[in-house]
Amino acid sequence: MSSLRPLIPHDCNYFTQNVQFKATFNSPVIGKYSFSNVAANTAVTLFDINTTSVYLIGDMIVSGNIPISDYHDITEVLPSVRFGKAVTDEKMWAYPIPLARYTNGQEVDMFLWSEQGEDALTLSCTGLMGANANLVGVSEIILNVAFNIYEIGNQHWVQNFKDDLHKSAGSKLRF
Repeated sequence: MSSLRPLIPHDCNYFTQNVQFKATFNSPVIGKYSFSNVAANTAVTLFDINTTSVYLIGDMIVSGNIPISDYHDITEVLPSVRFGKAVTDEKMWAYPIPLARYTNGQEVDMFLWSEQGEDALTLSCTGLMGANANLVGVSEIILNVAFNIYEIGNQHWVQNFKDDLHKSAGSKLRF
């Protein structure tokens, strides 16, 4: 359970967003599986941002179509995901989130909101995988990445949250 969940109001909306990233063998890098420089893995829209809400990205769930032992064995550039904004393609947070292992509930615990109109949260995946004998005949590696998200629309809570952040260095989370 996320350590920040007790801090959010009980009347928030909970939803899960799942994104599937694919790395095809020999494309775009010969002899490799590449998640990088693939249009389908870049700026995938997770959800539209409601400007009157604050969002808590709670847990991340990662799974794939190859055994985890092969995943570790062939990793050359660790796959990672990065949040961004749809309108400006601005990256969120200083560093991407590494996908070092399959997981069923890794805490992310990131708050976000937008004071701009019409925007969306996006997710991009990069990484490079080699190959081994176990992957003969595997044309693509698939990573499923899901997030448990809480949309907080309680305006009293939202205003208090924004006021507290404006008083601290944490206000950089806003977009």
